[in-house]
Amino acid sequence: MPLQSGILLRAQILRSAFLLL
Repeated sequence: MPLQSGILLRAQILRSAFLLL
């Protein structure tokens, strides 16, 4: 599922950004 993959990628990016704060 491309949608699920996109959501996972988005969550990973948000998590990385949150950790950088």
